[in-house]
Amino acid sequence: MFRKLLIVTALLCVSLASQASVKWVHSFETGLKLAQAQNKLVIVDFYADWCGPCKLMDREVWSDEKVEAVSANFIAIKVDIDRSATVASRYSVKAIPEILILNAWGEKLHNTTGYRTVGQMESLLKSYPNDVTNINVALTSYFDNEKSLSAIESVGSAYAEKISTLKSTGQRSFLTQSNQFFSKGMKIAKKAKDEDKMNHFALLKIYNKLLIGQCKSVIKSVGKLKNLSGENEHFANYLLARACWNTGDKSSSELYAKKVEAYEGQSELKDKLKQDLLQ
Repeated sequence: MFRKLLIVTALLCVSLASQASVKWVHSFETGLKLAQAQNKLVIVDFYADWCGPCKLMDREVWSDEKVEAVSANFIAIKVDIDRSATVASRYSVKAIPEILILNAWGEKLHNTTGYRTVGQMESLLKSYPNDVTNINVALTSYFDNEKSLSAIESVGSAYAEKISTLKSTGQRSFLTQSNQFFSKGMKIAKKAKDEDKMNHFALLKIYNKLLIGQCKSVIKSVGKLKNLSGENEHFANYLLARACWNTGDKSSSELYAKKVEAYEGQSELKDKLKQDLLQ
């Protein structure tokens, strides 16, 4: 009796494993609403009933338990290009399978065209964070007022917070998004002839370079900025202290660190720099 129970249990496990599959949502708008509610990113698979590689991915990739497991961090949406031509047109889908990674408002973070293996798909999905709560909160405020510099900065900074924790495609996607928002802030500040705000957003973009280890570019970029004062000058000194330290120029780093410490205004950068240089 016990042996029969083991056999039945084993067969059940095999059966369940064979049924593993990504849990798809078949309404694009519903999928976005779910992503907003659950603070997740979105993966979209554009397909058609007549598409051979699409069917192959359904059998070999989307049904794989490793892909299914990592896809649980996303809201997964299936879009039939023949039945949802408007959505396909929105993202200029020209060939299928076309796989997109989107934020919860449908903004494209990444796309890839053609058949992808289990390993490729698992690696792609793992390169993105499990939780994007801070990004979604910032985007919610941003869409209430898309010209608000504080809202723009919040979104750019929310993406930037994840950069150093990500690798490969996910990191590049978040870096691009962060820089795009900071560039928008610079553009609005330039139109308003607000040089301090322009420099502030420029420094935030330079900080992103620091996050991905482009320290020589940090030093060069800071050197191109003009009329830095107050908080902007303080931020620039922090960036230079970090960048010089990381490039091995300890004497210059110590010089900029002293300037950071001498800043008289309220600042979290003083303690942050001490911690950063100890790492």
